[in-house]
Parts: sequence; C-alpha cells; structure tokens
Amino acid sequence: MMLLRNLFWFVCLVIGLVVAPAHADNVHPGLWKAQGRAGTIYLFGTVHVLPQGLQWHTPALEQAEQASSNLYLEVGNLDDQAAMLKAFNAVGYGTNLPDIVDRVRPAKRAALAALLAKYHVNAAGLKPFKTWAVVISLSGLVLKDGQYDAENGVEHGLANDFNVAHKPVNGLETISEQLSYLDSVSLGGQEKFFESFIDDAAKSNAQTAEMIRAWEQGKTEKIARAFDRDERSDPELTRILLHNRNVRWANWVAAQLDRPGVTFMAVGAGHLAGRDSVIAMLRAKGVRVTRIQ
Repeated sequence: MMLLRNLFWFVCLVIGLVVAPAHADNVHPGLWKAQGRAGTIYLFGTVHVLPQGLQWHTPALEQAEQASSNLYLEVGNLDDQAAMLKAFNAVGYGTNLPDIVDRVRPAKRAALAALLAKYHVNAAGLKPFKTWAVVISLSGLVLKDGQYDAENGVEHGLANDFNVAHKPVNGLETISEQLSYLDSVSLGGQEKFFESFIDDAAKSNAQTAEMIRAWEQGKTEKIARAFDRDERSDPELTRILLHNRNVRWANWVAAQLDRPGVTFMAVGAGHLAGRDSVIAMLRAKGVRVTRIQ
C-alpha cells in the first residue's frame, strides 16, 4: 500500500488530455482557504494520475482559481520532458550495482520475475538503475496498464486553466529536488519499498481506484487513515516524501500569507490530510484555515 499512495503519486509527475473545465455533480475534492495578515492562499488536494474523462472542476474550485493571481504546483514545468529526463539521468544510475533479482529476498524473486514477464521488461536493462529508479520505471508501466496517466491528472488541468488565463504557474520544488528525496532513502529502505511494490503491483490499480474515489468525495479522513498506516509500515519513506515536505510547505504558506495577494496552491491530497498535514501544521501556527469544499 505504501508505494501506491506515497511513491506512486509522487513519481507520477516524473513519468507524467488536459481536462477542460466542466462542473462535476458528484465530485468535490478537498479545498481550503488560508487567510493571513495580508494574503490569501487556496489549498487544493490533488491526485497526480486520473483516468481519462473524469470531470473534477466545481463552481467553488473555479471561483478560487479566478480569484487567484498565480498557481503553485509541486513542480511547475510539467511539460518539460527534457528537464525531467536530464534530472533522472543525473541521479538514477549507479555503479557496480547487483542484478535487480539480487536486490530482493529469495522469497520475492518469483513474483519479480512474473512482474517483469507481464510487462515484457528485460531485467538486464534495469541493472544500471538504482533501486528507487527501478521502481519508478516499473510503476509507470503498472499505472499505464490501469489506464491512469499523469497527463489526465489534476496538475495538468490546473496548469492549463492558469496558462489560458495568462497567470503564472510556479513550482514549490524542482524535479531534481524531488528525485533527490528518493535518492536519499537508505539502501535498505529502497529494497524494502521495492519488495513492497512487487507485493502490491497486482492489486495496485484497484487500490489507486479506491483512493481516487475517496479524493472525489472529499473524504479527507479516509485519505489520512491510509497515510497513517503507511507511516507505521515505512516511517523512513513517509518522513522523506511526506513529513519533511509538509514542514517546508507549511512554513512557505505562512510566510506568503504575510504578503498581499491571492495564490492557488495544489499539492497531492495526502499532504493536506491528517494530523501531520500542511493544514494541521498551519493551524498549529495560528493560521486561520477554512474548508470551503
């Protein structure tokens, strides 16, 4: 489950139909409004990958977009595939690495072989990759198999909205920074989430669909419970991909609220759910945060 929520949704920006605005009768993902001494920031929880055709624009969301002068995503240059590939090549390759079959315990090797066979992947071709980069490569195939695509994701739709309105689209992080987080995971941690990925691959798309349904319905508590379970099962990866980034983003939002202006900020839904979320951290700082959807 860990790979599904934290790692899958994180790397989908790397392996990246923009959805045109249309009111969604039964879809109302979480949307908050943070107000400070001078500024206002709308915080929207996103899903990085979606099936084609899902309509998620709502009147409340469109009003927030219209009121905002700029957009901040996790990464701003979503369509710069050259930059993404350059960043991946800079840190994704290792030296003197073992065969990928030797990076998992013997009990997991048959399942790994079956996974590689299903997607027609030559294990030798993955040997130069660090273990986290192997997971990124295979994750893309699994998600594509379930017809989930980052180009159908919320970030691309929001970026399109703001580009059409001639409003700036910015990034809270760069692709290089994001990949550096994965690269900082210990070797043991990488092998652990590689095995977790192998275990979950067969059921991954069903789990992704379940999380998307929770997001559609604005069930933040359900998303929070899922991420809390992840924290217990893999505290290192949760600390690197979730907690540390939430701290940085909460500090950034608090600082921005001291400046005049209205900003729209969109990050993965898991970052805005639960006791360790950006929302909770802002409220702990005394920031007034109101849920408006």
